[in-house]
Amino acid sequence: MLDKKRQNGNNMNSKEIGISAISGIIKVIVIIILLVVFVRLGQVGYDYGYQVFNQKAVSTGEGKSVTVTIKEGESIAELANDLKEKGLIEDATLFRVQEFVSDNHNKEKAGTYTVTTAMKPDEMLAVFSPKTEEKKEDGKTEVPTTQGEAGTGSAEGEDMSEEGNSQQPAEGN
Repeated sequence: MLDKKRQNGNNMNSKEIGISAISGIIKVIVIIILLVVFVRLGQVGYDYGYQVFNQKAVSTGEGKSVTVTIKEGESIAELANDLKEKGLIEDATLFRVQEFVSDNHNKEKAGTYTVTTAMKPDEMLAVFSPKTEEKKEDGKTEVPTTQGEAGTGSAEGEDMSEEGNSQQPAEGN
């Protein structure tokens, strides 16, 4: 009788060992899957972040001129979709993120603009966000400029020729 109890005890131990081994293997597999998922998410996040800050134009050279009309109250999502449809950007969601982190966030003005496929998103956003004239205390009018502004796009009716361009480069260039 004592031997039967020992055998039953040994059988239970074998079952427990088997269950414990299978449980350990499943835990290792789950950990490996989680690591692979996290590494992949990290790669995708890095690639997307890289694209946000390393902006590229759709084409090189002069590019194709395209007229874009921004309606009063138009959202950045609608603008991004319009730009994608017109072939000015490749990814509407990426453009929305680029707009969000740009100096021109929420500064887009309603109007009709001409931009090119050779412009980067920040350059297009600078065109869509025209600088307004400011009166200084001494009564002189100043048109603010941003360092590195492309100036390759134009608003409808704006004279972009050398003699018609009244903007002066920002100090410190």
